[in-house]
Amino acid sequence: TLKNYKNIDQKIIIVEKRAEDEKFVIIKNHPMNPEHHIQFIEAYTKDKKELHLKYLNPNEPAMMNINCFNEEIIALENCNIHGLWTNN
Repeated sequence: TLKNYKNIDQKIIIVEKRAEDEKFVIIKNHPMNPEHHIQFIEAYTKDKKELHLKYLNPNEPAMMNINCFNEEIIALENCNIHGLWTNN
């Protein structure tokens, strides 16, 4: 079941511009250890014509470069304990 952060005070999935030409999906405030971690981040355009997927390993930063997108994206993340979440 897909869950979203609309009813939660603190959003975890954010899209951030670090510089003029660098954009990232970043999962904030989430553990990244072997017992509890983000398994993957998925980003796609609203028209669903383009999709990018990044698998993550425990202890690595939960972020994904999205420079390839020229438009607004929808992001999803999958936690090994809490399931699939979206920023939309």
